Amino acid sequence: MIRNALGEGTIPDGYLVNFKERTFYIVEVELCTHPEYDHISKQIGRFISALKDYKTSRKIARILKDYIEEDIIRKKFVRDKIGDRELYQFFLEDILENVKKQNYHTIVIIDEITEKISEACSILAKEPKILEFKTFVRENVGDLRVHCHFFNPLVSEKMMPPEEDEPWTSDELKSHLKDSMPSQRLFFGALVQVDKEPITSKAVTCFMNKIAKALPSEGVNKKITGKDIAGARAGLALRRKRLGKERLIISEWNPKEKDYIYSIKEKYKQLIKDWVKAEKLWIK
Repeated sequence: MIRNALGEGTIPDGYLVNFKERTFYIVEVELCTHPEYDHISKQIGRFISALKDYKTSRKIARILKDYIEEDIIRKKFVRDKIGDRELYQFFLEDILENVKKQNYHTIVIIDEITEKISEACSILAKEPKILEFKTFVRENVGDLRVHCHFFNPLVSEKMMPPEEDEPWTSDELKSHLKDSMPSQRLFFGALVQVDKEPITSKAVTCFMNKIAKALPSEGVNKKITGKDIAGARAGLALRRKRLGKERLIISEWNPKEKDYIYSIKEKYKQLIKDWVKAEKLWIK
């Protein structure tokens, strides 16, 4: 625990350092079921305030240095990024001094982005980047070892290295779509029918519910939420990776919309649209 000048203690959930850009991230982990989020701003404020104490800065720099040096792989990774710079001085002068000058970023990791968490984060002086992180376990198994994590990356998928996975042929994609679960069918149906650009997660959720209501034969008789979108995407990703095929859908956080936005890769958009119509999922 570190303390500010008033003696108030704080323990951030995590730190992240971008060694290439010399930037520092404060990480907070939350649950969407928490009733209030005002503690996020208090936690971050206390941390920044504590760094104004030189003893606290030195303590954190020492902790980070020890963490890197205790593992040969971590040490090699950092050395490749910063060269011969002494680790303690690097963290103290190149990273933490910048944080005191308000040059830092905040990441909030949560199981579902809600209006409450978006509103709570929007009032902060430096608005955090909100990332969804969900864990799914196999139904009726009860073993956490049979699970998968589904999350949105910190960087946009458009900035990621090019995939080595193979593109889809028309027949392969049609077969992939044919095997879709009900929530996945509604997900594709919504993506090609939402008029508003960019296509936000809220808009997709709303349209999925419209399709489910208009087409009870699809067998989705509950209100669809962001968790259903995450589950649909996780299942699609698992099937796609087993086939060694590239992504069909790109997602990224949009600060202006305060939501995730989705887009189907242009070369597959018309084929998916035709499939949606053929499957009678088109309700416009």
